Amino acid sequence: MRRPSRCLPLTLLALLLSAGPVGALELDLPRAIALGLEKNLGLKAEAESVPQAAAGRDAADAAFDPTLRLSAQTKGEKTPIASPFVGADALLEKTVELETGLEKRFATGLNADLSLGSTRTTSNDSFAGLDPEYRSRLVLTLTQPLLRDFGTEVNRAGIRQAELLRQQARLDYRRNAQQLAATIETACLNLLQAEEERAYRQQALELARQLLDGNRRKLALGQVPKTEVQQAETALAAREELLLLAQQQVDLAREQLLDLLELPPGTELRLNPADEKDTGLDADRALVLAHEHRPELRQAALALDSTGIDLQLADNRLRPRLDARLSAGINGLSGTASNGGTSSYTGTWSDSLSSGADRDGYQWQAGLVLRYPLGNRSARAEKASAESRRRQQRYRLERLERRIATETRQAWLALQTSRKRLEVAARTAELARQTLEQENRRLEAGLSDSFRLLILQDDLIEARIRQAQARGDAARNQTALLLATGTNLIERGIELRLPEEEL
Repeated sequence: MRRPSRCLPLTLLALLLSAGPVGALELDLPRAIALGLEKNLGLKAEAESVPQAAAGRDAADAAFDPTLRLSAQTKGEKTPIASPFVGADALLEKTVELETGLEKRFATGLNADLSLGSTRTTSNDSFAGLDPEYRSRLVLTLTQPLLRDFGTEVNRAGIRQAELLRQQARLDYRRNAQQLAATIETACLNLLQAEEERAYRQQALELARQLLDGNRRKLALGQVPKTEVQQAETALAAREELLLLAQQQVDLAREQLLDLLELPPGTELRLNPADEKDTGLDADRALVLAHEHRPELRQAALALDSTGIDLQLADNRLRPRLDARLSAGINGLSGTASNGGTSSYTGTWSDSLSSGADRDGYQWQAGLVLRYPLGNRSARAEKASAESRRRQQRYRLERLERRIATETRQAWLALQTSRKRLEVAARTAELARQTLEQENRRLEAGLSDSFRLLILQDDLIEARIRQAQARGDAARNQTALLLATGTNLIERGIELRLPEEEL
């Protein structure tokens, strides 16, 4: 099978279109497909799914981004008291709290939190050693799941699923591009066939006109009756009608192609006939190619992988939650000695940050936390649902494999039949031509009449039209076979560029 040797320059096609005058656009089949892949708005809309899926992959990975935390608050409190030691009938206290922290989640499930906090407290308590009083603390807290949510497989499940969706979006874009290419190719073949049929209808009209002119001359010489002229006139009128219908088919086919190529209605096209080559595929090779290249199969396989991830998550939720927690930190104190006294902690706010290490102020905590949902019916239901979805997707994949095999086999059989039809149609057209030539000689010898000659002319034209239809069917069936095997872009030498690769 022919492999693509180069990427078609789509941008050059656009320049060609803009430079050439409207009504003089000349295209061959590969260029028409390439132009449609670049210009078709429907495909452009589908292409946006690819960067969207890529953004979803980045969003899933953002779950492991660190988070900065900042907080500030102030509060005041007045508490009535009856104590001779305070020196007042109410205890007044005002506190300002500042905290900043950095939190990060890791793929193992570990959650780390580093926080730095400081408070400033003023009070009218005569027993307060420092007024104002500054307290600062630096604390690292680690929480590691040991059962549920433990390990990279579970914690990166969202990223893995997002990556599968990204790959599916790329495959879906390729599938849509292949389908559009086949649709454009079919539209080109329809236009070429319609133009060929119009040419045969025009030929039939010319034959009728020649017969009419000859009969009129013979009538003037008294060689034929008037009915011979009337028969030729009737045939001429009927063939004019058929030519109009053929022209209508050309116009409709052209407008359909213009729509696919996103060209203005009424644009004149000069479409060069396709140089069709036999792909040489046998049925078995076609099935192998379909299995290798059909995007739908790879999409379905990725969907099956996604259900496997769902099943892993469901198994994870069946486990009890057991978390190990460890917290360690330092704390410091400073301030202004109250009531004119002295204190070893005298200092400013910044001194409270350094005094934690200087004076061995510390804190630590370690422990285990167990949570076990009694019954756990929700997790069991999720597990059953995940198993069912996986079986469902496996059935869908098997059904898709069989359907694609059937489509490929049917397309191959249709192509073989259409080629045989084309051979028979060619022989029929040749026999009709020979018969008409013989009848023309008989007419010149006065052994035939217009009625019989017109019938044989119609037979020839219809035989040639059937030959054109058989040729078109063979080309369309080859297009269908290439689409069924997923190799139509490869065969046309078109290397598809995915949208995100153009960013």
